[in-house]
Amino acid sequence: IMKDLKNWVEEYCSGRLAIFLEGGYDLEAGRACGQAVGAALSNKEWEDTLGSSPTGETDDWRETLSEAHNLFEY
Repeated sequence: IMKDLKNWVEEYCSGRLAIFLEGGYDLEAGRACGQAVGAALSNKEWEDTLGSSPTGETDDWRETLSEAHNLFEY
């Protein structure tokens, strides 16, 4: 998603992008998230050292992404 966002920003926003990472409750997860975003924006590979979430992953994000596509006509 971050790579797609970077490409979109380059095309429509003159390459300007602000990223805000929230949380801080789990410092290890926060660090991993920051590294993943940095790697995606610099076109580098990144390995998830934390593994899968213990609570599992839902696909709720798909609806949000669909709404964003409609909103930004992307």
